[in-house]
Amino acid sequence: MAIIILDTETIGQKKEDDRICELAFLVHTEDSGWEAFSDLAKNDMPISSHAMAIHHITHEMIEDALPLKRTNAFKMLEKLNRPDNILVIQNAPFDLGVLANHDFTWQGAVVDTLICAKHLLATQRHSLQFLRYELGLYRDEETISNALEVKIEAHRALSDVIVTKLLLNHLLTHVEDNMDALIELSNQPALLKSIGFGKYRGHSFETCVAQDRDYFIWCLENFTKLSKEARTTIEYYLAQV
Repeated sequence: MAIIILDTETIGQKKEDDRICELAFLVHTEDSGWEAFSDLAKNDMPISSHAMAIHHITHEMIEDALPLKRTNAFKMLEKLNRPDNILVIQNAPFDLGVLANHDFTWQGAVVDTLICAKHLLATQRHSLQFLRYELGLYRDEETISNALEVKIEAHRALSDVIVTKLLLNHLLTHVEDNMDALIELSNQPALLKSIGFGKYRGHSFETCVAQDRDYFIWCLENFTKLSKEARTTIEYYLAQV
């Protein structure tokens, strides 16, 4: 069994047209330990200015790069694409979606560290960069990068993979180092702590649903843009009162 911790940077087009301009991952096997793979990739469509402002990958940086499917990183990922391997991603639907745009479908189990963090960590936010500082993960980045003999470049895919590895290590301490528990949590909607809409914005779901049941029933019936997690949270706490 291999564990693959993955991140992508994309050209920033609409969901169905988005493409990968950088693919990076760490892979762990019992035989080889941890190894790093990272490649830039050229696409037929340009990188949006919005995307460049996030990851700082420019057109000039990828003009001599190979198309994604011809890169060493993608070829290795294809070899690792087996039902017995585990893929770890922060916000898995995004990266799996853009990989699907390149005709790649992951066959194994998935750990979504974003969903697991929402389940396990009582922090105000759960984005990777917020948790990087909130949990002090940044303190161990250099140790990992030196061990892997790779360079950390802020906002780039391999840098985010290293942070995701550190976050994974932290999450495992909450489940007695049980990867299967994280896989299970990744498939369950996380209950939200704080309300992000309406007249109770910023307050506790648990407290407010108990105090104003009728309002939240109305929200379920009338707020068509409620996220799946918000809807699940309301339904859960309505069942408790």
